[in-house]
Amino acid sequence: MSAERIAVLVQSLDTLTPPAPDSELDAGDVAEAASRLFAARAPLVDELRTLIETHPHLLDVVPHHRATLARVSERDARWAAAMARSRHELGQRLQGYSRLRRYRRS
Repeated sequence: MSAERIAVLVQSLDTLTPPAPDSELDAGDVAEAASRLFAARAPLVDELRTLIETHPHLLDVVPHHRATLARVSERDARWAAAMARSRHELGQRLQGYSRLRRYRRS
């Protein structure tokens, strides 16, 4: 049962992890999409972690899903890069708003 559950979890993670947005998407939209993505995936990741911690022998099953896990991992890396760009852009906006407020006050 647990090996089958790992297969379902890995496939579900693959399905729930879309390609990262391109750099043209607004930073706020990237942050919002990432938040929804990670919220949707959190229960699956937690369950997968718990299964492997509880039944370490299930790590033998993981290699059967190596290609799928590699695809999810690659998408995760692209999402991380998109979020880093988003954080930088949002930080720049915040600094600009702060400068504008200071300018208007003086």
